[in-house]
Formats: sequence, structure tokens, C-alpha cells
Amino acid sequence: MDKQIYYDVTELMTVKHSEFRMYGIARVVLEVAKSFLTRYPNTVFVFHSTDHDRFFQVFPERVEAEHRVDFRLPEVRTIRYRTRACRWNVRTLLTRLLSPLARYINLRRWAGYDGVLEEVDMDGGVFHSSARPKLISNMLTTIERRMTNLSIVPLLYDLIPLHNIGGIRSPSFDSNFYFDTRYLIEKSDYLMAISQFTADDIQAFSAAGHFPMPSKVVAVPLVHEFLESGDAPEIALPDEPYFLMVGTMLGHKNLEVVLNAYRDYLSKRADVPKLVLAGVIRAAIQNALRSERYRAIAPYVAMVDRPNETDLKRLYKNSTALIIASRIEGWGLPAGEAMWLGTPVLCARVPALEEVCGDLGLYFGVDDPKALADHMAALLDDVDAYKALKERLRAAQPRLRTWDTVAQEIHAALT
Repeated sequence: MDKQIYYDVTELMTVKHSEFRMYGIARVVLEVAKSFLTRYPNTVFVFHSTDHDRFFQVFPERVEAEHRVDFRLPEVRTIRYRTRACRWNVRTLLTRLLSPLARYINLRRWAGYDGVLEEVDMDGGVFHSSARPKLISNMLTTIERRMTNLSIVPLLYDLIPLHNIGGIRSPSFDSNFYFDTRYLIEKSDYLMAISQFTADDIQAFSAAGHFPMPSKVVAVPLVHEFLESGDAPEIALPDEPYFLMVGTMLGHKNLEVVLNAYRDYLSKRADVPKLVLAGVIRAAIQNALRSERYRAIAPYVAMVDRPNETDLKRLYKNSTALIIASRIEGWGLPAGEAMWLGTPVLCARVPALEEVCGDLGLYFGVDDPKALADHMAALLDDVDAYKALKERLRAAQPRLRTWDTVAQEIHAALT
């Protein structure tokens, strides 16, 4: 008889009162949970309360009239804090001093909750979480104290914080991410990873002695599918041709190579295309565009602050192409979403992006702005080739990955 599956939705609690829209990890948790709700109705959905040191069951329901799922999570705004000290230093001391105060405040807030919290005993089952390692770390302390026979199978997204670009960073630096991830690997029965690259990266770090070697790592590649939403449009799209970047920044996301392509090559064109940056507006990017280095191309750059899903779809579909220039990725959701909507993708030649885009991507080196600029100019100038690429993307959509495919593969890996 298959073990009972317990699916964790704690990540959704953390964004319930957040200023940020549903991107990234929370999106994975949500969309896979929705597929589990339909395909595997015996799944028990749970969330973890650090304040109570307990897991509670939630009872999601479909709201058919609005085409959504209500996970019916408690409406309690809490302060987040850590339950584990990773290394003794000033930060750890502050954590030890302030965490009890945060817990006291939170429990006072929970006391005003008029709903019912149904504690769940997961012993004998399989627990799956796709949350961030720092959230899972808190969960594992509860599991260690309260359960003796629970299989633990988390999903890991990447080890990017542990990388120097071009090498592996020593784990001796003070990083909660490192210690949380190590703890997670130590306590898990086995792991899932969102790409073959991430699976290989985990094993490489383990082989180098930074982590214990996991018994196995199952690669469950993420998704291409872009889901429709009922959001009303909020923004006006550019009238002229533009290239799009989503959730980008300086550093490992490598906005620099794109700005260099504009400065050194595209700015010499008679018709310079716009560059639209969609996502959180970061001060570092604004400062870069005001600097002497990039001031001349600043008029061609537009920023769209955290567009809703409808506007993001419009931005994808109306762009000449998406650019994703990252030096390292765990998967690269924007690349998949753009392909799903038939938008060409110009992407850095790094392993995870090659998994996402395959033979449909147009690749450039992470330090090669000329190659990127040449691709951009070709898409603007060669109308027939551009139409042919769009047709290839349209024809490829049936073989792209959906959220339901991902959910089925996660479920298969748990049973």
C-alpha cells in the first residue's frame, strides 16, 4: 500500500501578506498543489507553524466561478524567525535573543484567530515540500522532535548562493543558506531537483565534501506553460519594437552583458529598440543607468514594476524576444513562459537554460555582448527568418512542459 502523501503549502503563507506578486517558488508550490488536488485527491495538504511547533491540515477548495483554488490558509500576519542557530556569531546571538520575542508576539496574534487549527500527525507517510530551504529547516526541527517514521522528500531549486561565478565558493563563509541546505540534505530520504543541472550540482557539492551524499536525486524539470489569469491590464505597452527581460538584475543575472550590447553595438543603429525590464525596480539598476558607463543608453531602457500576470503575458507576446542572460540558473521560468507564448528567447549558453530552450533558443556567451547584439539585430532585420522562428515555436508547443506534467512527475517520484 502506498504511503500517505503530505504536501506542504507553507510557502503560500509567507506570500499571503507580502507586497510581491506570485512569482518563483510560491508559484511552483501553488500550481503543483492545484494539480495534486485534482489528480490525487487523497493528498493531505499541510502548513507548518513555527510558533506552535506543529503541522496543521488545510482543506483547499476550488472556486469554480473564479477559476481558482482557495487554500483557506489562516489570515494571521506573523513575524518570521529562525529556530536553528547555524554558527555562533553576533547574528546568531541576536537570533537567539529576538526569536522568543517574535514567537510571543505571534502567539498573541494567533490567539485572535477565530478559525480551527487541525493538527496533523504525519508519521508513517511521505512529506514533500517545495519551499525555500530556510522554511524547510524550521519544519525539520519540528519533525525531529515530534515524528519518528516520516519519509522526507524536498525539492531543491539551485545552489546559486554557494557559487562564485566560475567556481564553487567555500562553505566556510557565514551563510544560512549553506547550513539550511546541508541540514535539509542530511535529514531527507532523497531529493528532487528542478533540472538535471541542479541535480548534478548537488552531487558535485556532495562529492567535494560540502554536503553528505544523498541516496538519490531525481530531476523533475520545471515548466514552460504560462497560465492565464483574470487580472485586468494595468499598463500601456511600448509602441516601438522592444526586447524584454523579466526579474533581472546586475550580478549573476548578468544585465551587464545586455547593457554592453546596447552601448557598444545597438546604440549605433538608426532604429534602436527599447529594452523593457519587468519586475522589482532595483536601485542598483537605476544607479547603473545614471552612471557615466551607461548614461547614453538610459533613454532606451524602460522599467515595469512587478506587472500582473495579464500584463506579463502582454509584455511577452508583444516583445521581439525575451533575453535571459544569467550566468547561472536553476531552471529559468521566464525562458519557458516566453517559448510557451511563441516568443523567441535569446539566452546565455549555460546548462539550465539549454535544458529549458533546447534547439529553440538563440544562444550567446555570458561575456559576449557582440554575439547578443548580432542576434538582436537579426531578429529585427530579417523578417523571414523571424517568422520562421516564430512558426517553429508555435509548432513545438505541444511538446513543452506543463504544470500538470511536473505534478505527475513529482507524484511519481514520491510513490
